[in-house]
Amino acid sequence: MVLQDNAAQYMSGVSSSKSVGWMVSNGDNTLKSQAEPEEPSLCIRQLQKLFENAHRFSESRLDWLVKWTGADVFDAYHSETVANFSARLHFLKKVWSDVNFRPFDTIESSVHYLHLQSNQHFLIRLSTTVPGGITLTFRKDVGSKEIVHTRFAVNNLGNITDSHGHQHSTVASFANWFSAHKYNQANTNKTIPLAGYIQADQLRL
Repeated sequence: MVLQDNAAQYMSGVSSSKSVGWMVSNGDNTLKSQAEPEEPSLCIRQLQKLFENAHRFSESRLDWLVKWTGADVFDAYHSETVANFSARLHFLKKVWSDVNFRPFDTIESSVHYLHLQSNQHFLIRLSTTVPGGITLTFRKDVGSKEIVHTRFAVNNLGNITDSHGHQHSTVASFANWFSAHKYNQANTNKTIPLAGYIQADQLRL
């Protein structure tokens, strides 16, 4: 099932100290219409392979991807689980090395990061609660200290769908849409900075 876009509903600030979701605080752009059946172990191996570049591997990160992609409920004989996993893996492969993608930030870490980086206004990460969800954490207004969150969805083509129904196959395209839609209506001459990511190979980790 493709997630419904609820971009108009903002989640304000940081939640209580209770952990949210499954994480604690502390090639071709066209998918095949029918994916070949895969066993769960193969799904996990494909997710492990992502960590060969850009992002440092940990068991908790792998577990996050397993739940986010739906690999934990994958059934080769259930077409919906096959389609969901295939679309989400396709998306991850496209954006994995994009320096503007911060997949493993949580609610707490994303808010903390933007509070420290006053010149940056929003970041794009994986949802910590909804499989296939993409969360935007952002300043409510330009220069504001109030940080809020909203969620979008990766559709069955492996693209992010915005609140206008447009599809974005890259993080850059999605970020440009959000920047213009959220901030630039009143600040047309400003470039709104997007928080980036220092990749593992740059840190030699």
